[in-house]
Amino acid sequence: MKILFTCLALSFSTFASQWTVKRQSPYELKALVESFNMEYLTQEEKIQLKEQLGELDSLMMTLEEGDRFFLAKSTVYKWVLKSSPFVQIPNEFDLDKFKTQDDFKELTPFSKWLLMAIKSDVANLVSTTDYQGYLKEKKDKGRTIRFKSVKRRVDLIRPWAYLFTKENSQQISLRLVKYQFILLKNLISQYKLYYRFKNKEIPLPQKEMSFFALKEDLKKDTSEEDRTITLLDQAIEKHRKANLPIPTEDWEVSQNDEWTPEDGEGLTKGSLRNLNNPKPNPNYKAPANLPTPVNDWDLE
Repeated sequence: MKILFTCLALSFSTFASQWTVKRQSPYELKALVESFNMEYLTQEEKIQLKEQLGELDSLMMTLEEGDRFFLAKSTVYKWVLKSSPFVQIPNEFDLDKFKTQDDFKELTPFSKWLLMAIKSDVANLVSTTDYQGYLKEKKDKGRTIRFKSVKRRVDLIRPWAYLFTKENSQQISLRLVKYQFILLKNLISQYKLYYRFKNKEIPLPQKEMSFFALKEDLKKDTSEEDRTITLLDQAIEKHRKANLPIPTEDWEVSQNDEWTPEDGEGLTKGSLRNLNNPKPNPNYKAPANLPTPVNDWDLE
């Protein structure tokens, strides 16, 4: 069975207070971590989240980049495929009727990634001749091997597709919060399992995290490897990965910032021309001696 999930690095809104990823990590993991809105978590959930991220951080520290990426990506995809949002799906809902009812601008990064993955998978599946045969056999209660193969794919995708059809962006993001905690715990378990498989000692959480940080704490990190980048740099990076137009500083000067001398007093045509296109004055001579600074502060 082949399930295709398309990972699109879309630009997304950030929360006022959130955990973020400081070092290079899989987009799926970054989207997951940055989807925990601290403003809507209880104090107990905040403590739990910090502990889980601290444990995950220590597990990722001593692994090679390839292993870190593979474990994170494979765990997220497996979790999506085996999990269900537990929605009551009408019998008449088929994947070819999948159409979102919301523009989903308010989706969290992880919810948006999941939506794009579902859209990609649905488009891939319903365009096949096997799916059309599945719909026909479904009415006739067919039980061919091809029918069962397509049905398995449909059963995996259909609950998620209906969730995005039925709910708006805010409801979806709130519903997925509990799944995010479960998935984070699952990631930790998979990393630990990898250590046991390699017969390595599981590292203990460190006081300072290397991969994760609260957004407001990033300014405290001054190391070269983990240095933070400006908000504009972050936006440029996200737009570049998503093949979107690069943001620029295209602000305009307000009326308060525009200054012109009254009635052109003290300005000649030559000086006005020089303001618009300044050129060195050929008659200028540098003084032989520059003024010497003095300490003329009056101290009481």
